[in-house]
Amino acid sequence: DLKPRKLFEVAADLGKRQVDAARKHLEKQSSDARRMKLRLDWRELLGDVDPRQQAKVLFRDNETLADTKIRVERIALEAEPGLVVPLLLLSRGLAQDARSRVVVAVSQAGKEKFLRERSKEIADLLEGGAIVCLPDVRAAGTSRGSRGEGANGSLSYYAQFFETPMLGLRLRDLRAVLQYLRSRDDLKVKDFALWGDSFKPTNAKDTDFQVPKRVSGRPKFSEPLGGLLALLGALFEDDVKAVFVRGGLSAYGDVLSGPYVYVPHDVIVPGVLTKGDLAAVAAALPPCRLKLDGMVDGLNRSLTADKVRSLYDCAVKSYQAAAPKSLSIANGRSNAASWLLGAQQD
Repeated sequence: DLKPRKLFEVAADLGKRQVDAARKHLEKQSSDARRMKLRLDWRELLGDVDPRQQAKVLFRDNETLADTKIRVERIALEAEPGLVVPLLLLSRGLAQDARSRVVVAVSQAGKEKFLRERSKEIADLLEGGAIVCLPDVRAAGTSRGSRGEGANGSLSYYAQFFETPMLGLRLRDLRAVLQYLRSRDDLKVKDFALWGDSFKPTNAKDTDFQVPKRVSGRPKFSEPLGGLLALLGALFEDDVKAVFVRGGLSAYGDVLSGPYVYVPHDVIVPGVLTKGDLAAVAAALPPCRLKLDGMVDGLNRSLTADKVRSLYDCAVKSYQAAAPKSLSIANGRSNAASWLLGAQQD
């Protein structure tokens, strides 16, 4: 008789009020003050995201591929005591006079899959004079285990128990990699572009999400880690001049749109809606070039560019005021290399 509302409906309303209040507060501040406020806010959510030390090179070798003249460096960095971040560094040779943009490409699947899935775009970047770095942050790529269970699931639960979500630890890894690249005199780093990508197929609009765990044919979880790290890396690092996100999570608030959750545990950030959600981060990035391509909702379904634009209304307004041509939102399958090389020339 009381007709109680569903829990996710109550949570969604509460979350929307929190997001609206946070964004209203941020809109009153100058662009510099807004950026500093969000850095403090996200430190509160993610814990210590500053590199613990200057990364140490534990292993490094290189070769030049005879057929393409591409120089490949394989590097193992000790980002902090006991933590190794493996990475690949690709270039057309480092003996150059001009300073270069370094494109750091990151995904949950890791550098090997990034190379396989985006080989043409990476080749185009190298041909265009960019240097490409592919790191594996902790529990991703070569260090990846099972997702919701086993090693990675346990790591994520453990990290949140001690109020340092896995996303915060991985952001620390990414920033340690950027710090190392800056320290390389032979790279002549001018600035960075961050490319966050996902290789997970999306779920159809009519997908039935009422499928228990461990049942075959269950809908696919999203892989938003790359896009999240790209956005947050640009928030915390002043020399990131371009961000390309493909297949990223549109908004944490969208996870509350229904009773089913298809966002992995290791990217969840408790309290994120009280800080304005991801659109508030994007709104703090101008004049950094930003491309959002093929974004997904909380159920890993593709969103139209118009829908993303409405979700990122505060970012659209911020860019219109500061850098009207620097924000681009597309439906998916944009060419990352073309966009990043174009962003470098602007």
